[in-house]
Amino acid sequence: MNNKFLGGVILMLLFAGVSGFGQISKIAKDPKYGPDSTSRIQCASNLSIVNQYVKINTLDYAYDAWLSCYHNCPAASKNIYIHGAKILKYKIENAPDDQTAQSFVDSLMAMYDQRIKYYGQPGYVYGMKGIDLLRYRKDAIDEAYGYLEKSIDLREDKVDESVAVSFITTSYALLQEKKIQPDQMISNYVKVTDLL
Repeated sequence: MNNKFLGGVILMLLFAGVSGFGQISKIAKDPKYGPDSTSRIQCASNLSIVNQYVKINTLDYAYDAWLSCYHNCPAASKNIYIHGAKILKYKIENAPDDQTAQSFVDSLMAMYDQRIKYYGQPGYVYGMKGIDLLRYRKDAIDEAYGYLEKSIDLREDKVDESVAVSFITTSYALLQEKKIQPDQMISNYVKVTDLL
């Protein structure tokens, strides 16, 4: 047993408290945390670390533990994706250069796809994916438009207002670039106003 793993288990036990021993036993047997009891306990430890660092808004410190969960136990908790979006956005906005930032944008987009794979909600997730793609990759307007349109089509009257507004704004930008026709712009506007 290596020191890093042992340290993670000790940290998890500290956070879990005395009542957590039963929880550890359940985690060690739950396959969603990994293929064997050692990796399951390590996953639970990393999840606890991520939760604690996100709670106190020290996202840079949460990254390594989050990355381990994302790759090694992707179905363990929806928080991998909820916290992962916060962590990756922080990494994008604090990247030392554009190439590094764009690499984190790729990771964010892949994370949204993996969230759909394990937790569903494609309409909701495509909306977030489209908005974040517009925010972090200005030249991907066509791709973002596609995600926003998927979100609207899947969620219909439950569409988030931010997605609806972004879809109309993106439609207008594509109209200006002559990538969609005026009748498509009008159709998009009518669709969104009807839903809202």
